[in-house]
Amino acid sequence: MVVVVVVVVVVVVVVVVVVVVVVVVVVVVVVVVVVRSMKWPSGGGPVGRWCGRGGEGIMGLVTAAQSVRSAADWIEDMAWHRRMFRQSRFRWVPEDPMSIALAWTRGRLEYQTVADLRFLDARLGELREFASGVDDAMLAPLREAEARCSDEEWQSGLRLVGLAPRDVKVLRYSAPREIVPHRDAARALDGIPIPNPFSQVWELRQVRSMYRAAEDLLEDTFCDLVLELEPARGWVYLADQTQLHTSARTLQQRVQDQRSARGEPGDARRTPVQRYL
Repeated sequence: MVVVVVVVVVVVVVVVVVVVVVVVVVVVVVVVVVVRSMKWPSGGGPVGRWCGRGGEGIMGLVTAAQSVRSAADWIEDMAWHRRMFRQSRFRWVPEDPMSIALAWTRGRLEYQTVADLRFLDARLGELREFASGVDDAMLAPLREAEARCSDEEWQSGLRLVGLAPRDVKVLRYSAPREIVPHRDAARALDGIPIPNPFSQVWELRQVRSMYRAAEDLLEDTFCDLVLELEPARGWVYLADQTQLHTSARTLQQRVQDQRSARGEPGDARRTPVQRYL
């Protein structure tokens, strides 16, 4: 009798363990499916937003259709992309370039001395070098588009993304021999519906415009500080403190260009805005 009871208890324990294991497996599978279906906004990044208009249920059809799209369809797809996302999937607001600028200047807000000028100039140069990685990321899709499109399609596609053939030549000329993947470029290209080279370049251009706005903010601050220091220090001395300028004339031209394009402090042109063609 005791043996029978022991056997029954063992069987019950085994059944309970099996049920628990099955429940755990089911829960884990459900969690994985839910997590993979979620659309994270920017991969944990501090700036920018990846916008959509719903309709996630069509993504399976989109993925299946993308493999049969030809180069001749890319122009239509690019126009559809802009209509679907009301211009672009990647969006940014004025606070985003400001956050980038502050990150690269380590949170500094006040600049008064020649040492501050050197610091600004160095950090601005480093920011521009980093941001150029987004430009470099455009080269692969541009190369594919030029190879597969007719000349007419190539020209039309470039117009849709706001580029001219000479712009592509400049990008190629400026690119380093070895291109390093840019983290925000990768995020911008992840999950684009019906991706093609032109829609990829378009989204990368939005990321680049955000970084360029951050560069402009630091350039404004740099030129404002030059004009504050110039009466006491002179153009020649200040030019010697910068990384690129070898003469007072080139520094003066830099400040004049900034004032012509961006104005003085308080000018509305200094407010970062995401603009489309």
